[in-house]
Amino acid sequence: MIDSLEIKDLQKDYLRSRWLDQVLWMEGQAASMRNWHRRLRLTTIIVSGFVPIIISTNFNQENKQPSDWVQVTSTGLSAVVTISSAVWELIVHQVNVGLVNIFHRT
Repeated sequence: MIDSLEIKDLQKDYLRSRWLDQVLWMEGQAASMRNWHRRLRLTTIIVSGFVPIIISTNFNQENKQPSDWVQVTSTGLSAVVTISSAVWELIVHQVNVGLVNIFHRT
C-alpha cells in the first residue's frame, strides 16, 4: 500500500517506520490492558470470596456480633471489590467509546 503512493523513497521509509512504531505501541498497550484486566478480575473474585468467609467464621459467641477486626476487615475488602469493579468498568467503557469513535470516523 505504501509502495503504491507517489512519494519519494525517503518519505515511504518514514511512513513504514511510523506505521511500525504505531503497531508496536498498540501491541504494548494491548498487553498492558490484558494484564490490568487479569489483575482487577482476580482481585475482585478472590477478595469477594473472602468477605463472607471472614464474616461467617468469626462471630463473638457471647452476643452473636462480629468482632471489631472482622467489621474493619470485611468493610475494607468490600471496598477493594467495589473499587476494582468500578475501575474495570471504567476501563471497558473507555475502550468501547474509543472503538465506537474509531468506527464512526471511517
